[in-house]
Amino acid sequence: RCHADQWHADQFGAQTMVTMRKIAEIAKVSRGTVDKVLNNRPGVSDEVRKRVMEIAEALNYRPNVIGKALANQRKSFLIGVIVPPDTNPYFDDIKRGIYAAYEEVKDCGVKIIYQVMKSLEPNEQLHLIDFLVGKGISALTLNPINSTEVRDAIDRLVEQRIPVVTFTSDILESKRLCFVGLDVVKSGRVAGELMAKILQGRGKVAVVYGSRHILAHNLRIEGFTAVIEQFPDITILEMVENLDRDDVSFEVTLSLLERHPDLDGLCLMSAGVGGAGKAIKLLNRGNQIKVISFDFVPDTVALVKEGVIDFTIGQNPFMQGYKPIKVLSDYLLFDRVPETDFFQMANDIRIRENIDEVTIR
Repeated sequence: RCHADQWHADQFGAQTMVTMRKIAEIAKVSRGTVDKVLNNRPGVSDEVRKRVMEIAEALNYRPNVIGKALANQRKSFLIGVIVPPDTNPYFDDIKRGIYAAYEEVKDCGVKIIYQVMKSLEPNEQLHLIDFLVGKGISALTLNPINSTEVRDAIDRLVEQRIPVVTFTSDILESKRLCFVGLDVVKSGRVAGELMAKILQGRGKVAVVYGSRHILAHNLRIEGFTAVIEQFPDITILEMVENLDRDDVSFEVTLSLLERHPDLDGLCLMSAGVGGAGKAIKLLNRGNQIKVISFDFVPDTVALVKEGVIDFTIGQNPFMQGYKPIKVLSDYLLFDRVPETDFFQMANDIRIRENIDEVTIR
């Protein structure tokens, strides 16, 4: 049943309801202007916005959340979802989170339209954004490609009163409502610290990452590099891109290992871990190279159990799918603005001794 979580009818029965109309009368503006101010929409001068907010606060204005929820039961809201190519198994858990949230809000009239990208190129994502707008979406959540064009597209949606939530990777200086994911610089620093400790501050390392178009991958490298630079006896030899694909990851990792037979450490920054693991095992380098990866997809868990990967760092993908749908549903149904613009997931470090505690959905 659709309801407003934290609000009860008796909260309103003991007081006189302050309406938008009353605020408008006192502020000498239209009810529409008050609606824009209270719902943080554009088209109102700073002076009028300040006056309306002061009057609303003085009158202890509270929105009629129950009335809005009941009214919205007669409406339908369509939330668009865009995820990267399905070559990355990490997004399987994100998809499960999305649909778990959908099961909780579908009776409120919330629907989902789910689109999978075919590549990690900006134009592909722009095309899907346009497609979803054409389908009449009320909101959008996505793992954004880090480009000016995508950021501008997000800003245009927000200006059209279509809220946007990003997950897993953010996009800087956009008007998105909030971001759900790791502090990716910190996660890179965690990987760097683990690598430095396991190599005892000395050795040659390399990095395999997903895509230069994904901000999270770039920021994770930034954090990793910042820590490694504190150890003058550790050298980063190369950073290679695998497009989050196992086949590409196998090829670039195999080539990397052949070029550097003296490599001591390898950090796998994103997807494609299974392909990298095959390359390591093919060359019998598992006992020689210390490997750190991210996430708990089945291939990664198996490689940790085999001792090929020494540490892997999880980032709660289920919640990264679940939370955006809940945030956007609350926003659409109840005008509830999220309490923060960054819902931060925790770094979850696993080794062979505790990898069995991970539940693979």
